[in-house]
Amino acid sequence: MPVLSLLVMLAAALLLPPTTEAHAATPVTIQKTAHGYFRITLEMQSVPRRELGKQYMEAVLIAEPEFPALVDNLLREQFAVLQRAGATPDFPMAVARAAVLGPRLAGEYQEEIEGMLDALAALPGHATPSAASNAATLGDGRLSRDEFWVWQLFADVVRPTQCSASAAFGASSATGKTILGRNLDWDALPSNDASRLHAVTILNNGPDSVCLFNFLGSLIPVSGFNASRLFLGSLDAETGAPYPTDLGSMFSYLFELRSGLEHSRTLEDLAAQVQSKPYPFNHLVFAADEKQAIVLEEFIGSPGRGVRTTTSLLRDGVAWDIPDTLATVNDFRLPHAKAPIDDADALRWDSFRHLYASRLARGPLHLDDLKRIAGYSGTDGTTLGSGALYRSDGFPSIQSIVLRMDTLETWVAFTPAGKGPIPIDPVYVQVFEASPF
Repeated sequence: MPVLSLLVMLAAALLLPPTTEAHAATPVTIQKTAHGYFRITLEMQSVPRRELGKQYMEAVLIAEPEFPALVDNLLREQFAVLQRAGATPDFPMAVARAAVLGPRLAGEYQEEIEGMLDALAALPGHATPSAASNAATLGDGRLSRDEFWVWQLFADVVRPTQCSASAAFGASSATGKTILGRNLDWDALPSNDASRLHAVTILNNGPDSVCLFNFLGSLIPVSGFNASRLFLGSLDAETGAPYPTDLGSMFSYLFELRSGLEHSRTLEDLAAQVQSKPYPFNHLVFAADEKQAIVLEEFIGSPGRGVRTTTSLLRDGVAWDIPDTLATVNDFRLPHAKAPIDDADALRWDSFRHLYASRLARGPLHLDDLKRIAGYSGTDGTTLGSGALYRSDGFPSIQSIVLRMDTLETWVAFTPAGKGPIPIDPVYVQVFEASPF
């Protein structure tokens, strides 16, 4: 080869970027989609957790500059609803609960939250040490440390509202694998601020990667799945038991659900981890893998917890006789749990039984069948009126998720932002065609 040609080739090679050098991923990306939700990705190994939290909140404030005012107003309206109903807690009580539970989070979760507060502190009047200990500060358009910690631990310090979930698997599924639907119901608050904060959040962390369906500025799974194809969603289940007076041994159940998703590879491991800790509130966890779905009945204290499957013996007067399917509303169905079943729960349970039986009479269920079941709005979107599962009443279904566990194809109906009427019928949009990991 002529020397001149060799020199030209060497010079060209020096000008090219190296092909083997790893380029650091951007720690945080946030995109507001045309369907009204935020698509978020966090690269969990890119920077220390506190810095990651800081960069996450900085990106949040760019993507939604009104974020602090939205959360502040949401909290104001939520506690006003509780006050009008004569229910607890009031805001200072919620702050006191969060002050005990927050330091009991895993260290990396505390670091993420403190990093978010670091970013908020750059805004005048935000992340102040104690401004929100007085409920009068709610609605001032700013977020203090106390408000932000209540937002992070909301379901642990304030009674969550209503939800439902169901699944078909095995011979009842057209794929032979689990297909599920899960509705998140929340109090109908006047400004509907939660619907401006819908988020699908991917935490990229190798084999510990998870996808969270939640809200902007939050890193817990109201619902979620992981790279091992495990799904979970939390549901309220009231028993009338008083809130514990001593939280010193308690844990945040939603942060433990995140830990379970991050560290479990089997449904059995997930159930064991979730049911190994004491929590303040009784609740349910709907969980699934490719083969089946289960309900973790988290009846804290006596008579204890249980795992409900499609073949479980149920309490007197309760029946589920549809093989290879499972459903749950907001109550306990195992024989040892004697908490009362209210009329709304009974009607929704009957709706599930009727819908599954009638659709299975035509053959195994497809993903579109689960959309119709999860999206069943009865005649008027009102549970007490027509057994609606997708609700537009006082506890509207603000996120409805339908998911194939074998492929992770995911469809979600997000309630639109604005103060208008809640839609009676859901509009599902495809969030993932296949696994996002």
